[in-house]
Amino acid sequence: MRRFRHLILALSILGLALVPTAMALKIAKTVPPNGYVNVPYTFQFKPEDGQGCTPYKWKFLTGSLPPGLSISTDDGYMRGTPTTKGDYKFYVELKSCAGNTTQSQFSMSILDKLTITGPEPLPDAAINQPYAPVQLTASGGTVNSWSAATGLPPGMALSSGGQLSGTPTTSGDFAFNVIATGPTASDNHVFHLHVSAPLILGSPTVPDPKEPVALSWKVGSPVAWGVKAAGGRQPYTYTSTTLPDGLGAVNPADGTITGQATTAGVTPVTFTVTDGSGATDTLKVVINIKALLAFSTTARPPIGKVDKTFRWKLPVTGASKTKTYLASGQFPPGLSLDEVTGLLTGTPLQAGRYHVKFWVFGDSGAPLSKSYTVRVLA
Repeated sequence: MRRFRHLILALSILGLALVPTAMALKIAKTVPPNGYVNVPYTFQFKPEDGQGCTPYKWKFLTGSLPPGLSISTDDGYMRGTPTTKGDYKFYVELKSCAGNTTQSQFSMSILDKLTITGPEPLPDAAINQPYAPVQLTASGGTVNSWSAATGLPPGMALSSGGQLSGTPTTSGDFAFNVIATGPTASDNHVFHLHVSAPLILGSPTVPDPKEPVALSWKVGSPVAWGVKAAGGRQPYTYTSTTLPDGLGAVNPADGTITGQATTAGVTPVTFTVTDGSGATDTLKVVINIKALLAFSTTARPPIGKVDKTFRWKLPVTGASKTKTYLASGQFPPGLSLDEVTGLLTGTPLQAGRYHVKFWVFGDSGAPLSKSYTVRVLA
């Protein structure tokens, strides 16, 4: 029995010696790094290695915790998005499975985030024209230097003070990354700059034609033509003055005109393009719509004489490539009409006034007619 009591006493003494080591508890003194306003933040508090027993329980005890952050009970993570800059001191408590606790004080700062603020969008540039210098700006701290990676338009540069300037030598849309570096932080931002060539309105085949551009189509023939802009800033919008009957209006999106002209005549037209920046250019065009067939309204046949050679060509104009001529009515004796050339020729045999109706057929197959009086003197 005495031996048994001695064993229990020995074990009790041994247990008392072991408990302080197992129950020792301290929070590791790793300093939380500083955070930035409106930037997600994560940091984990930990016990010193080999101390305490799991599971641990963590909590914010007292002091000033940065607004927007909280400490997770189970894993000791301080998470969130800080909302207010400043210097903060606070106590964190750790509790082990055995119920013993410890506290430690921590301090950290929340800083304004250095942020490039613009200007956005950058003003457009014009090719081969000096660009009005633009000063880049940032908030949330001091910028010690500015720099730009590749991507700037050729001929332009960004100074270490953040001023964009130069004379661009190539047109197009450019994207370049700018870095602002401060004493404790930096930021980068992709800027976009459009360099425009002069806005020019031309035809699809001639970008910069001499004006006015002469166009010619037949009555009733399908028309598919248009104007085309280059340079400036897209999108383009096309307009025009009144087009010949049958051609409708210019398509505002692509500058095309389509249809079939219904009336012969000459129409001056001015096309206009307006680009995305409001700049405009014009193209003057003269559209000649030719009738397929037409008799002259002023020409009259000459006066013939008996036994004298007579020659007169019917005054027919128009865009028809083929013509066939016929005549009806009171025809002068001695004269004949060439059906291919439209020549009325011969030697008149009898004086008088002869009323003749002449017909002409063209490509469309539809006939055109006009009556004339042919006089023959004795």
